[in-house]
Amino acid sequence: EKNVTWSVDLGRGVACPIVSAGRVFATTMTDESKFAVLSFDAVTGEPLWKREFEAGELPEITPPNEHASSTPATDGETVFVHFSTIGLIALDADDGSVRWEHPLPMPFYLMGWGAANSPIVYRDMVIFNLDDDLNPYLIALDKQTGSIRWETPRPDMLGGFAVPVLCTANGRTDVV
Repeated sequence: EKNVTWSVDLGRGVACPIVSAGRVFATTMTDESKFAVLSFDAVTGEPLWKREFEAGELPEITPPNEHASSTPATDGETVFVHFSTIGLIALDADDGSVRWEHPLPMPFYLMGWGAANSPIVYRDMVIFNLDDDLNPYLIALDKQTGSIRWETPRPDMLGGFAVPVLCTANGRTDVV
């Protein structure tokens, strides 16, 4: 209530909003079966665009998680998000138009935690880690086309939600 320039009720979701080039990007569930990516003017809070997606049949998840739990990533031109029943989605940062969608296997968690994994952007790739309980993997997609650059199975990693971190040492960058 004090020193607040603007606020907006996003709806159901636990993802973090991100800010880039004067815009805020966030995700939410707009109803029981629709996932949305939203954009706002960072200074005024004015809505810039909203893109909704039919989520399909959603698995039960354990609270406090929500289905809209992927924090977006952006390179300033494209916004990248993950949704469990859709996969990875790339949206134009200016108008929210879909640039590409890349389907991924539906994640499965024995304890019903639900997906909460978020992509990162590195150079010309979108890197995404999904350590579910059946088929954990790390994947890199071409950020322009959504085509697979590489994919690495991670059979020893179960039920994790880590967002990859890039570490550069001695001229080499590793995904950690």
